[in-house]
Amino acid sequence: MSSTIQRIFIDEKLEPGLILKLSKEDSNYLANVLRLENGAKLKIFNEKYGEFLAEIVSSYHKACEIKILEKLKDTEKLLSIILGFAPIKHYRLCFLIEKATELGVTEFQPVITERTINRNVKIDKLFLTGKEASEQSGRIVTPKFHEQIKIEKFITSYKNHTILAAIESVDAKPFDFELDNDKVVLLVGPEGGFSEREKQLLLSQSNVKPVNLGPRILRAETAVCCLLSSINCKL
Repeated sequence: MSSTIQRIFIDEKLEPGLILKLSKEDSNYLANVLRLENGAKLKIFNEKYGEFLAEIVSSYHKACEIKILEKLKDTEKLLSIILGFAPIKHYRLCFLIEKATELGVTEFQPVITERTINRNVKIDKLFLTGKEASEQSGRIVTPKFHEQIKIEKFITSYKNHTILAAIESVDAKPFDFELDNDKVVLLVGPEGGFSEREKQLLLSQSNVKPVNLGPRILRAETAVCCLLSSINCKL
């Protein structure tokens, strides 16, 4: 079977024989953008039921219907990777969410810092970006998105876990930490970096480990990719 077959996340019960009506957005994408017709095959998936092969039985741009044919994969077991991040400008934030999803983040936690520019993130839009990245990258488990919190609350929320923090201009070792077996918690700062007060706050916490990402000053989204790539090399 071609690896280019379209994948769609569906948050419903999935099992062979069921006929499902797709959302208006997914229906429009399949019928009008991809121009798929009756009989075209696609893959559907969600975290609870796994991945299935389905075919279009009614191609209509507002209410496409599909029939589930067979199960392809069980759901996957992923290492829990929680990414705390200061929301950045919209188009770069979409890039951050997309690439972090591809690199295995399971939960996104927006964190408000003193220098955070984007303080009004729309979680539903971030979820759509994560959903599309999951569909494209072959993930079965789509990431979860939490409402934004202040950095102080983020620290206390994960006081029982090691927080790997990308803190610029701090004498830190290269990424050489052993990962927790159940959960990895990451923190990347905003454009302009953490304030001096925030740096001192982070460094005063026994569970916060500063991570060296190299000699250059990285954009927030680049730092996320660099940090996650280092983690993926350890999996």
